[in-house]
Amino acid sequence: MARVEEAICMNNPLAQLNDIHEISTVTWWPLGWGWWALIALLIIAITVSILVSRKRKRDQWVWRQCCQTLQTPQNSMGDITTVLKLACRRYLSDANNSDAKALHTLTGKAWLVYLNNQLQEPLRASEQHVEALALNMYRQTDAQHVEQYQQFALTWLHHACPRRPNYV
Repeated sequence: MARVEEAICMNNPLAQLNDIHEISTVTWWPLGWGWWALIALLIIAITVSILVSRKRKRDQWVWRQCCQTLQTPQNSMGDITTVLKLACRRYLSDANNSDAKALHTLTGKAWLVYLNNQLQEPLRASEQHVEALALNMYRQTDAQHVEQYQQFALTWLHHACPRRPNYV
């Protein structure tokens, strides 16, 4: 009888299979390499966005400080020039531009012509206006000349300042 059962088992391939055992549930740990790559990309993206945000905030702060300083009514011609040179130095030095090196030597009419040439055509001041500003730059001037220079400086900051934050 045992031989008969053995013969039946040999002829039936399903009888030769072992029982199916259920596996335990799959755990989430340790993570697969794809998840590690995703986590690394997220960390890199967050770090880059924080660095860009800090740089934007710093650029925005410098630009706004220059604008606020120029809008105070007690400014003199020298104060306005100092603020403009500070803004130029700040933004041109970041770009490592050749203009940054020449900027320190510009004074008087050459300084005003440099600023005026950076403005687009409809916003540029006329030659006579630049000449009048240059003549009054180092004199005891009245409030009208200071206000004209202030408006010129604000126009330059708003429209021609290098690397001016476009999100302001």
